[in-house]
Formats: sequence, structure tokens, C-alpha cells
Amino acid sequence: MRPNPANFEAFIDPNGGEWIKVKTGQFKDVIWRPTDMMVGEEREDGSANLSFTTEFLGDVPEKLDLFEKVAGNIIYNIIETQLKE
Repeated sequence: MRPNPANFEAFIDPNGGEWIKVKTGQFKDVIWRPTDMMVGEEREDGSANLSFTTEFLGDVPEKLDLFEKVAGNIIYNIIETQLKE
């Protein structure tokens, strides 16, 4: 899945909490949020390492390694969008 706001949306848990809901692709309807986010050292290209864990509202996806790559792309997209605004 490409990082694109059309692929995900905010999800507010009726019991409290803000989440991200995947709207398309293999992980459609997975509701998750990043936790324990940390930005590491800046690299030569000006980017930085970002580490996080994922918390799920519902079932954990079967292909967790692949999902975490998608989640990372979503996080970068959200950060990039916020920096542009």
C-alpha cells in the first residue's frame, strides 16, 4: 500500500482513544496506533530512523512484519503532511 491519506483515516474509539484505520488493500479495516515512538539519530541524507510499536484495536494482522512496514509508511505520510501545513 502506498502512503496516501486516501488509504487511511482517523478512528475514534467510542470507549476513548484515537486510532488509525486502514481503508484499502490487504489490511483493510485494521485499526491500530503507534506507541512508544522514538526518533533516532539523523542520517547523512537528512532523514532519521523512526522506531515504534503497534497497538491494535481488534485482531493482530497475520502478516505483522508486512503490516509494520505499511504502518511506518503511514506514519511518515502523516508527519510529512503535518510539516507541509
